[in-house]
Amino acid sequence: MEIKCQHCEHIGAPASMKPKGNSIELTCSSCGKINRIEGEGDEAPVQLEAREDQFQNLLPKKAEGPRCPKCLTPIDGEVEDNCRICGLDLSTDYSHLPYPPWESSPKGKEAEYEQALLLWSALEENPNETGFEKFVKFTNTLNFHDLQIRKLRHFLVHSPDNQHALKYLKKQSDQIQTRLIVAQTQSQGRTQELGSRLQHLRQKILIGVAIALFVLILVFANFIYA
Repeated sequence: MEIKCQHCEHIGAPASMKPKGNSIELTCSSCGKINRIEGEGDEAPVQLEAREDQFQNLLPKKAEGPRCPKCLTPIDGEVEDNCRICGLDLSTDYSHLPYPPWESSPKGKEAEYEQALLLWSALEENPNETGFEKFVKFTNTLNFHDLQIRKLRHFLVHSPDNQHALKYLKKQSDQIQTRLIVAQTQSQGRTQELGSRLQHLRQKILIGVAIALFVLILVFANFIYA
């Protein structure tokens, strides 16, 4: 993992990473100053340089012919019963449904989800920067990241060079990496903290056992010489 230092703009691996609450403090290997990334939110104070191959994996593969309607994997010439990537039943016709099963709204956010779909419909009719910005801001605010990624990928199937869609999909790739790193680092920190507590408890138990044995020896010695 590489970061772009918000102080000196050096790009490289951090000298150290330390979890702190819901964020991570990273020490720049060049200037030694602390940078911070958050576990939640759309914007992070420090920019993570995501691996290019992770972004490339989000891009729909360029291919002619039919695709899986869910994950956009190209379907081979031979008839496939299920998508080889996501397992979707390809024998079912989803076109007559108002929304396919994978577009179902999160419980309790039905109205907001509907609004997001309306924003996307407006964007498809007029794919400009403002439309993309409104859709992305709205879906980020409500944590509809899966919906945003799906819609951007579907758009790129037919418009693979659209710079707006590429830019916002790249941002999602960066944010996914940020959330993974925060979660992994926090998990490592909790594991280390648990190990430290267990070690401290073990030491207390050993000291208690030693004291108990010493007391028993004294009692036994007094009993013998009494």
